[in-house]
Amino acid sequence: MAFHGKVALVTGAGSGMGQISAWRLADAGAQVAALDLNEQGLAKTAEGRDNVHVYPCDVTDRQQVEQVVGEIRDKLGPIDRVTHAAAIMPASPLVDMPVEQILKLMEVNYAGTVY
Repeated sequence: MAFHGKVALVTGAGSGMGQISAWRLADAGAQVAALDLNEQGLAKTAEGRDNVHVYPCDVTDRQQVEQVVGEIRDKLGPIDRVTHAAAIMPASPLVDMPVEQILKLMEVNYAGTVY
């Protein structure tokens, strides 16, 4: 198992590519810290896998991210790998979106990566 004994943090793990990444890492032997706002999705990600640990988290909230990362390190040990899959897609062209939606898009897709 390539990731046996490793700790992987995956954002956006409640659905889509983040969920698939979390499953594959878990199946490869990693202890997976799965982060997302979608708690139902996180429950599905962890279902049947005792090496997937769920952490509801808003990646746009720097303090919350720092707190969750600290909890992960305390529980699972040093983080060996990060997969940042938390992202949102606009439903319309940016020029048609209110500024607030554009800022939220930038917070999740850019700032979430930085934090």
